[in-house]
Amino acid sequence: MQYKLQEINRELPTTALEFSKADLEANFEKIYKEAKSIFDWNFLSENKAY
Repeated sequence: MQYKLQEINRELPTTALEFSKADLEANFEKIYKEAKSIFDWNFLSENKAY
């Protein structure tokens, strides 16, 4: 069975979002802490003494 491909309209966004340096830094810190907690948790769970 073969599906017909949809036509995709490609265009650039009409407006660009702008973020302040403080917003970018706060978002980076949030993501960094979340990722670090995931890797720290994985490390701890893999190295438990059973």
